[in-house]
Amino acid sequence: MNRPRSIAALVVPSIAARILRVLCSFAFGASAWLACPASAEADQPSPGDPAVVEARQHFERGIALFEHRDYDGALAEFLRAHEQSGRPTVLYNIGATYHQLHRYPEALDSLRRFLAETPTGPSRERADAERALREIEALLAYVRVQIVPAEAQLTLDGRAVHAGDEFAVGPGRHRIEAQLDGYRTSGTEVVIASGEHRDVSVRLEPNAPASPPTGAIVAPHATTAHLTVAGVSPEAVITIGGARHPASAPIDLPPGRHGVTVGLPATLPWTGFVTLRAGDSRTLRVSLVSDRGGVAPGVFWGVLSASLGLGAGAAGTGIAAIATNSAFHGPLSNEQEATDLAVRGRALAIAADILGLSSLLGGIGSLWIFTQTDFVPRRSTAVIATAGSVPNGAWLGARGWF
Repeated sequence: MNRPRSIAALVVPSIAARILRVLCSFAFGASAWLACPASAEADQPSPGDPAVVEARQHFERGIALFEHRDYDGALAEFLRAHEQSGRPTVLYNIGATYHQLHRYPEALDSLRRFLAETPTGPSRERADAERALREIEALLAYVRVQIVPAEAQLTLDGRAVHAGDEFAVGPGRHRIEAQLDGYRTSGTEVVIASGEHRDVSVRLEPNAPASPPTGAIVAPHATTAHLTVAGVSPEAVITIGGARHPASAPIDLPPGRHGVTVGLPATLPWTGFVTLRAGDSRTLRVSLVSDRGGVAPGVFWGVLSASLGLGAGAAGTGIAAIATNSAFHGPLSNEQEATDLAVRGRALAIAADILGLSSLLGGIGSLWIFTQTDFVPRRSTAVIATAGSVPNGAWLGARGWF
C-alpha cells in the first residue's frame, strides 16, 4: 500500500512500518530507550513498567489502524499510548493522524509539542514536522464569533469554544451553533478559505410561549456532506442514487457511500463510488474521454494477417512465374509444350500482380486501421479531493517508532 509520507512527500510503506515496529519492540526488550529520541528521559517510566508495555500495545494498534485508514481509531490508540508512556515521539503520530482527519489546529499543536519535547530527536522526523508546520499554517483560516446573549454556549464543529476568541480552522465548511436555556438554538454554516479572517455574529431568539420548558432537549441539527463535480461541461449529467443533478452547483448528500455516474453525449461515462462523512466538502474531478467508436484490435490484426498472406502468395506466384519463364526459354521438346508454358507463365504473372496489388492495398488499409484501433481500452477517470488538503497533495504518515 502506497501512502503519503508527510506534507512534503513522507511515505511509510506497510513493510517499512512493520520493520520499524520490530526494531522498536527490540528496543523495548533489550536496550530501553535507545531506539527512541531522548527527551526528558528521567521523567519517563522505565521500559519494563506495565504502563509502558500496555502503551506500546496501544501504539502498535494505532499504527495498524492508521495503515487501514481508520484514523479515528488510530487517534484514540495514539492518545492512550502517549497518556500511559509520556513519550514525546508519539506526538508525531498524533499530529499525523489529526492531519488526516483535517483537524489542522490540533495537528499543529501536536507537532509543535513534538518539536519542543524532542530537541535532539531524529533529524528526519524533525525536518518533516517543521515542513508540515509551515504548510499547515498556510492552510489555516480564522473565525471569531460574537454571540448575543453573551452567556450562551457556543460550539464550532461540535467542539465547545468561547465567544469573542479567534479560532484557527481548516479551509472548508464549518458549523457554528449556540444554545441557552430559554432560547431557541441557533446555527449557521460558514465556508472559509485558507488565510481568511471571518467575523460571525449569532443572535439567539427567546423561546415562543408554546416552546418546551427550560432545559428541554433540542434535537441536533442534521449534518450533510457536499460534493462538487469539476472538470466537465455544465451540460454533463450527474446521477447519484437514481437522482439527476446539474454539474454547475454543489450537491448536498447524506453521509455514507454513494454510487455516482457522470455522463455527457459522445463520451464514455464514468461510474464509481464516493464515501462522504458528515461535514465533508469534496470535489470530484472527472475526465471524460470521447466515445469515437474505435476499431477493435482483432480487426487490425485480421487485416494485417490477410495483407501478409496476400504478400506471401504474390511472392510465391511470382517465383513460379519466373521459373515458368525460364523453362519457356530453355530447350523444348515440341511446339505444344512451348504454348502451354507461355499460357501458364502469363496466368502466373497476372496472379502475382493481382496478389501483390491486393497485399499493397491491404497494407495501406492496415496502417489506417492501426490509427483507429483502441489497443488499450479507453475509459473515463476521476479523482476526489477533500477541501483543505495540502496543495501539493502530500500528507503526514504515521511512523512505526515508539
